[in-house]
Amino acid sequence: MVGRDVVVEVRAELMNQFFRHTDVERFYGLVDARNISSVCSYRKLGFTHAATWHRHKQNPTTGEIIDL
Repeated sequence: MVGRDVVVEVRAELMNQFFRHTDVERFYGLVDARNISSVCSYRKLGFTHAATWHRHKQNPTTGEIIDL
């Protein structure tokens, strides 16, 4: 499991454990729209883009308004 896609592999295994051993049927992820690496890792896991929350959050340090 060591390599470039470790995060994706670990997330996939955790999700599979939840699906197998609990009543969980769905997961969702909130990703900063500018974080392309996170967007890509969720896509690799089979997530689909359902919506963008425009101007949803403000960075407390810089004051920048960001989309999720």
